[in-house]
Amino acid sequence: MSSYSEPLLAKGSPNLVHLDLRLPYTCARKLVRSAHWTHLNHGDLKQPASHPPREHMRLYIPECADWIIEVRARPIYGWDYVTVEDILEALHNELDRPVEHDRWARDSVNPRHAERVKKACSWRVAMLNDKKLVSYEDARQRGLLRVDYLGSRCLVFWVHNGVRW
Repeated sequence: MSSYSEPLLAKGSPNLVHLDLRLPYTCARKLVRSAHWTHLNHGDLKQPASHPPREHMRLYIPECADWIIEVRARPIYGWDYVTVEDILEALHNELDRPVEHDRWARDSVNPRHAERVKKACSWRVAMLNDKKLVSYEDARQRGLLRVDYLGSRCLVFWVHNGVRW
C-alpha cells in the first residue's frame, strides 16, 4: 500500500487516528488491526497529509473561525509536501496558546460559553496532572488556552468534521 494512495489522514482511509488536542501531538495513536492502539511511528508522521500531496494547507476550526492554521511543507527537513506530523504539530502549537485577553473579555460576557470554557480548562489541567505530563500548578498557571474553547470536542478521530481543510 503506497502512502500516496492512502494517506493516514485521508477521508475513507482504513486507518483510525486518535488525537486528544489537549495533549502533545506525539501522544497521537492509531488503531492497529482493529485490536489495539499504538503511537504513530516515523513512517506515519512523515507521509503526506493529503492526496495529492500539497505544499500548503489551511486548517479551519468551526468553533473559532478566526483561528486559521496555515501549514506549509518544510523542505529543510527533506519533505516538499505537508506531512501528517506537520498537521499534528501545527494543530497542537496553535491550540496550546493562551487565549488573548481581549478575546476572553469579549467572549466571556456569555455566561454559558464562559462556564463551558472554564470547565474545559479545569478538565485539561487535571488530565495533564493525572498523566504526569505537567504538574497541576504549572498547568493551572498557563490559564485558559485556545484548546479550552473546543470544550468536549477536543478529541479527534480522523477524519473529524470538527477539523477540516
